[in-house]
Amino acid sequence: MVLVAALVLPAVPTGAAEAPAAAGSPLIVRFDPGATAMERSADLRASGLDVVDHLPGSDYVLALPGRNARPQVGGAIADLEPLTTYRAMGVPNDTAFSAQWHLPAIDAVSAWDRTVGTGTVVAVLDTGIAYEDFGMFHQAPDLAGTAFVDGWDFIDGDAHADDENGHGTHVASTIAATTNNSYGVAGVAPGVTIMPIRVLDEDGGGSDWAAAQGLRFAADHGADIANLSFGSDTASNVMADAVNYARARGVTIVAASGNENGPVSSPAIMAGVIAVGAVRYDLTRAPYSNFGPTLDLVAPGGDLSVDQNHDGYGDGILQEAVDPFDPAQFDLIFRQGTSMATPQVSAVAALVHALGATSPDKIEQILKATAVDLGPAGRDDLYGNGLVQSGAAVRSSLLDAPFVQGIEHACPSESTPPAPFKDLNGSVHQASVGCVAWWEVASGTTADTYEPNGTMTRAQLASFVARELAAAGLTLPSSPPDAFTDDEGSVHELRINQLAAIGVVNGRGNGLYEPGATVTRAEMATFLVRAHDQVASQPLPAGPDAFTDDNTSVHQANINKVAAAGLAAGTSEAKFSPSAPVLRGQMATFLARLLDRLVETGATAAR
Repeated sequence: MVLVAALVLPAVPTGAAEAPAAAGSPLIVRFDPGATAMERSADLRASGLDVVDHLPGSDYVLALPGRNARPQVGGAIADLEPLTTYRAMGVPNDTAFSAQWHLPAIDAVSAWDRTVGTGTVVAVLDTGIAYEDFGMFHQAPDLAGTAFVDGWDFIDGDAHADDENGHGTHVASTIAATTNNSYGVAGVAPGVTIMPIRVLDEDGGGSDWAAAQGLRFAADHGADIANLSFGSDTASNVMADAVNYARARGVTIVAASGNENGPVSSPAIMAGVIAVGAVRYDLTRAPYSNFGPTLDLVAPGGDLSVDQNHDGYGDGILQEAVDPFDPAQFDLIFRQGTSMATPQVSAVAALVHALGATSPDKIEQILKATAVDLGPAGRDDLYGNGLVQSGAAVRSSLLDAPFVQGIEHACPSESTPPAPFKDLNGSVHQASVGCVAWWEVASGTTADTYEPNGTMTRAQLASFVARELAAAGLTLPSSPPDAFTDDEGSVHELRINQLAAIGVVNGRGNGLYEPGATVTRAEMATFLVRAHDQVASQPLPAGPDAFTDDNTSVHQANINKVAAAGLAAGTSEAKFSPSAPVLRGQMATFLARLLDRLVETGATAAR
């Protein structure tokens, strides 16, 4: 979303290539190590070279040729070479870079020492992009070196998602303007590939139908990140379904919170979307930026009504855009809005993705963990988790650690009562036990004890999982058929039969459930996947092969799913120990994480 105020800065012409060293330019002279001082001086005079500097402890000097100098190698002079120009690594030579105050605010340049985003595809769902020469349309000069893949125009129904407004080109330029090309501006992630998807018309308007089509297209055609710099105050089921569809296929979705100085708009407010607000040059909330409990991050969005950096321009975000009245005309334009903040977060997400953190959950975790806290300490409704930081995100220790689902959505620390058991002190599972006890999922072995290190039977687990499903809002059959012959008289028989009726549990053959058998970690993975899929609108997506010791297990696919979703980790970096028993404390943590995921994605209402 963008406030339609803009200040135009004329495009800067392409700079000339740096000229080679001319006569009279300094030369680096390397002497023959065996030459005497007298021989060196004589050959310098013969070449017309005057020494202007020394490199102590070496055979090198810096010399300046005189008017009639004839520098040549020979005698005491072993080598001659012109000075080489160095540039600070990562600092681009784009001519308007100094006016892009938002880049240092998010520490963009330092991230480029690690990655520029090569290999990651960012779908820009917007008014189109000036990405090609086609008919009346032209490619923006500062996108000439930017990588693109085929997209689609859902307004005109063709394969040419060209920009008839200027908004989408500005957004794409923010993400991946061609950088270090002695022209124009820089992008936050200049190495990414952009997928242009037009879902807004020449006036900047569109529908949830077009946006849902665009997001599904992005997911089906290889997008890793989707930038949605638009919104509405009206909820949309078709858009929520598209968000779930794309997120389940590994797309990290980033959307603008809106510019109404009110509640976060849709689709940014939806579960599974990173909602982005805007700050000014002084890093205070932009007066238009929407806010609320679903705001995740902020980035510079600008405020054209002030000039806090005293550069003579209103403090907008400077990028290239096409003139909507003349598609052959391009200018560097200052714009303000959460539309301008959102692509900065999308770009940082793309950089993190390029370093191997491909899960949307993992990317979101890293962006939030590395953000600079603004406003009151901790997450707040005005700034979310803080100001996105590109340099910190690409250096996060979380990049090398497997993603782990938290429990804060299901069980906020400030409102969840402590676990009512006395044997949890020092247990790493204490908070999780308190969480599932609060949700009435888990009970102790006595009123005062939980026995976190005790094993779980298949019957006990059936009761825990059935209670979790009921707490998550699923209606279980009240009179399910008797599924097994060996659980008669068990206090868990009803729960076993309920889960069997909906396909969450199976027996072990010959009509037996083996209720007293210990639950293995591999079985637990399958229980979690099936339970999740009963409640969530989209099944848990497949995960990469995470461990080396489960290749022969029938549960391998589900083990990889729960590992990728952060519901369960291995017992070591490479091993899952599929046949090891699940302990009661561990099971509480697995179930608490599952609850958290269901609440976070909107499948289950928070308590």
